[in-house]
Amino acid sequence: MKKIRFITALALAFVLVGGLAAGALPNKFTFDVPYGEPATTGIGADWGAPAKAAADMLGWGGAVDNGIPFDYYLMWSEKGIFVATDITMPNPVAKNDGSALDASHGGNCDRFQIAFNPGNGRDVEAGSLWFTYSVLEDGKFHIVREDAENPSNESVTAQCPGTAIVNGGRFQAAFMIPWDVINVDSPKFTVQAGLKMDIHLGICFAGDNAAEVTGGAEKIEAANVPEDLPHTWVVGAMPITLNLVAKPEPVPEPVPEETAPAPAPEEAAPAPAPAPAPAPTPVAPPTGDPLAVALMLLALSGSAAFLGKKRK
Repeated sequence: MKKIRFITALALAFVLVGGLAAGALPNKFTFDVPYGEPATTGIGADWGAPAKAAADMLGWGGAVDNGIPFDYYLMWSEKGIFVATDITMPNPVAKNDGSALDASHGGNCDRFQIAFNPGNGRDVEAGSLWFTYSVLEDGKFHIVREDAENPSNESVTAQCPGTAIVNGGRFQAAFMIPWDVINVDSPKFTVQAGLKMDIHLGICFAGDNAAEVTGGAEKIEAANVPEDLPHTWVVGAMPITLNLVAKPEPVPEPVPEETAPAPAPEEAAPAPAPAPAPAPTPVAPPTGDPLAVALMLLALSGSAAFLGKKRK
């Protein structure tokens, strides 16, 4: 009852994106949560593209006009679920003075809330597991867990690394909730791709922002609530179903094409053997005209006589 009284006293904005999914509620949406471990020191490029929450989107119990669109991010790994939110409010963000843990649930600070049905293991009648995150006066990130089924209210800031950055009316938060901080039920759920978990994500406005955005803190949280939908804050009424998407398969490095070995240099062909010298053409015995033959014999005999005289 404490949670119901608290919630009905606050103005809340609810967010949903994604495609319609089968479920008991017509405003049930599925949000595919990518795998990753972004830095929780701020909202950098490693968070990917934000999901957009806009006014008049379907929320718990029907349409809710939060008046202020904002961005949010969700990722997961074996360590936990990573959450980031970014909103610019009309007035400077009201901070928690940190005087007591209950201050995080009181009316003195602007804050976000995320609620889980751990592992979708709780019945509709059971309470949700709530995390309220805000910023303290000194700028430190602050997060409180409240288990509505097993009433408790404790700071889990030391277990949830995160950052809250306030710049005037702009509030940014980036943090990680370890699975063992969420996985409080028995039996435990197994963290793996394909795990589904219903959640609620919203904003609680305080001070000047509550007055400007909601017209006062007494505004009821939902308008035109259909009679056949739950009117209490139970896990079955949470509008978003998270679906943990598998870790992307690593892209294999391209295998370099094998280079064919260069052909061995061809051995020089041996030089061809020199052609044998042609044999001397034998002198054929004289044939032909008798007169020519006689003259040749006469010349030869003359030469021989001359040579003979010379020797003497």
